[in-house]
Amino acid sequence: QPTIKTEVFYGCDGKAILNIGVENPDPALKYLYSLDGAAYTTTYVYTNVASGTHSVSVQYEYRNAPSPVMLLKETFG
Repeated sequence: QPTIKTEVFYGCDGKAILNIGVENPDPALKYLYSLDGAAYTTTYVYTNVASGTHSVSVQYEYRNAPSPVMLLKETFG
C-alpha cells in the first residue's frame, strides 16, 4: 500500500523546499504531484515555497495500460 510522505526544509530566507515522496510505490504506476491546485506534473520537489498552509495532491496513472481487446465484431449488409 503506497503512503504519501512530505518533508519540508527551511532556508534562512524563510522559504521552504518541499519534497513529496511515495513510500512503497507500485512500480506499475506513474505518480503525479500537485501543489496548491496547480496542474499535475512529475515534479516532486518544490522550491521557494512561502510559509503558510499548502495543499499537496498525488494521483497516479498506469505506466503500461492493457491493450484494448475486441469482444464482438458484427458486419451487416
